[in-house]
Amino acid sequence: MLNLDRILNQERLLRAMTGLNRQAFNELLSQLI
Repeated sequence: MLNLDRILNQERLLRAMTGLNRQAFNELLSQLI
């Protein structure tokens, strides 16, 4: 299982996992909620 907290705290990992930078990821999350 992925450690999401760790990924979210490390932008390089976040980018590797999602292909998105933090700003784009946050925008995506805000649209989902």
